[in-house]
Amino acid sequence: GMGALNVETGETLWLTKKIGYNSGVGVFDDSNVYAMNYVRKDKENEVYENLITIIDKENGEIKSQNKISGSTPRMDGWTLYNDTLYWGGRDHFVHAYNTQDDADSYKVWGSEDVTADIMGDIVPYNGRLYFVAEVYPYIDDPKPSRLISMLPDGSDVKELEIPADFMGVSANCTQFYKGKLYLNGSYFICVDPETMQVEWKLEDPEKKGLAGYHGFAIDNDRIYAGVGGGSEDAFVCIDANNGKVIWREKIDTDFYGSILYPPQVYEGYIYQPLQSCLLVLNAKNGKYVGRDERIRTGTLAVGLTKVYKDLLIVPAPIKGKMYAVKMDMHTR
Repeated sequence: GMGALNVETGETLWLTKKIGYNSGVGVFDDSNVYAMNYVRKDKENEVYENLITIIDKENGEIKSQNKISGSTPRMDGWTLYNDTLYWGGRDHFVHAYNTQDDADSYKVWGSEDVTADIMGDIVPYNGRLYFVAEVYPYIDDPKPSRLISMLPDGSDVKELEIPADFMGVSANCTQFYKGKLYLNGSYFICVDPETMQVEWKLEDPEKKGLAGYHGFAIDNDRIYAGVGGGSEDAFVCIDANNGKVIWREKIDTDFYGSILYPPQVYEGYIYQPLQSCLLVLNAKNGKYVGRDERIRTGTLAVGLTKVYKDLLIVPAPIKGKMYAVKMDMHTR
């Protein structure tokens, strides 16, 4: 199903049920919410039908539900741009669907000869679409991933090879800031989107781990992210201009739980949802400010955080909850 609620009061505004299993995160424009769903037509033979459901944003009424031939997306990696939905399918292609007609979906990027998963977000910028096509580095045949830039119709494709060990890109790991493109998988990369050249790559000589698979925040020329994958889990602050680490603070994930959500920065403080609490750090130095143990994301609940006015919105689908937290913990 799909629903809407008032983030200031928690009141459910509408709830649309029985539209099929959701695949991917819903996107919306001024009038509609678009959901991709699938229904099981033949349970024994695992035959599915893929659908695009268009829902009235104001009242939750289903306007249309259109069958498509395109593969369903992963939990992230789709966007709405110029009335067209774009998503990375499980079949290794980028698909598109025009929301203004009832035509079938169509492929705009990919090849039967390439087994590259489109992981993370498809991000529009200056009339082009950018995304990472990730080829998993098999031991006997490591292949590089690629940053792809193309026009919305799939033409004028430009590619940047990324080393095979750059992997794990997910939602909120592909962001533009002041004309530069920042990527985070196994480590951080800054790219000039016009030339498709790497501006800097953050090295990790101490092998402590710089994998920030669950996204990052950029504020005031600083990148903030929870990282791991090495000898310790930590929170880092990175200079967005040159990739230098400004500070790094170790996080006791045995106590707090894993980092499964991207952070948000508000008035000089970092708000980081963890499995067991909401952790607050000082953005200047990474020092501990406080925590709110009412906010628990649970396990296997990889998701997104949003900011509305001074409220931090944290969905916790595994726990069946949605949190709205006033970002004033530093004043308590």
